[in-house]
Amino acid sequence: MKEISIDQANEGDVLALDLTAGSGAVILARGNVLSASVIARLKKMGMRQIFVKEQAPQGNSEATAMLFQLLEDRFTDTENNPFLQEMKSIVADHITNPA
Repeated sequence: MKEISIDQANEGDVLALDLTAGSGAVILARGNVLSASVIARLKKMGMRQIFVKEQAPQGNSEATAMLFQLLEDRFTDTENNPFLQEMKSIVADHITNPA
């Protein structure tokens, strides 16, 4: 896990920790794969730092990006479902570290 500036966030980065509001409400759960639109929304919300999972080097970044896009497509609107969030996190971990 590493802490990065929101300006350093990239599509495909996986959140290592929940992002929470001042009230403690979860804005975005750990395990979510960041997309360009999510990064833009976080910037608009004033988010400055996030924790992401460190990713192992990938042999084929195009294929990895495609897998992360498929993951996002399959797990849309899952913010309020902890079970689906955990499943998404497990699949993202497997894409990132397939061994």
